Amino acid sequence: MIPTYIQSIPTGKEIGTFLALDLGGTNLRVCEVTLLGDSKWTMKQQKYKVSDALKTGDVANLFDYM
Repeated sequence: MIPTYIQSIPTGKEIGTFLALDLGGTNLRVCEVTLLGDSKWTMKQQKYKVSDALKTGDVANLFDYM
């Protein structure tokens, strides 16, 4: 079992803005999640197509794209 370093579970009082990136086989999904406290949140999400050239080329180009 892989050890986890999580000390506690979320309380719902967290605040702040966080960025999530999900690189799948075809698309790059970018989410901006804003935690407002009181278990409330907002999310902006955008999806971008990743070309074959980016998927098979130099990794620096892919990271520049991201």
